[in-house]
Order: sequence, then C-alpha cells, then structure tokens
Amino acid sequence: MSTDFIPNQNNNPKKQRIKSIKGSPEAVINTIYGLCALGYSKVSDWSPLQPTGIPGQVISFATKSSTWR
Repeated sequence: MSTDFIPNQNNNPKKQRIKSIKGSPEAVINTIYGLCALGYSKVSDWSPLQPTGIPGQVISFATKSSTWR
C-alpha cells in the first residue's frame, strides 16, 4: 500500500491553490477589495487585470498557500 503514494521530495507541507476572478473590470476590482476587507488576501496578491478574449471581461489570479498537517 505504501507504494501507492508519491513521497514529498521537498518535505514542504505547504500546498498552493490558484484562485481566479472573472467578470467585468468593475466586478473583479470590487471582489478583490471585498476579499481584502474579509482578510482573505491583500490587493497586491492579485495579478493585474488581464483580458479574457470576451469583450468587457477580464480575469485576475492569486496564489494562496496553506499548510497541511
């Protein structure tokens, strides 16, 4: 059974999750500031707004690390 698991080569217990917000520029900015107010992230954690290819829609990404024990 122990061969079913791949050992963590770095012995790093942190797991990273990528989050994204997609919508109109105003909606994305308001959501980022709302998440900031809730203590979820900082404004600087989010990438600059990027076009999605859909007119009027943008996307922003953030990486959140958490420790798993």
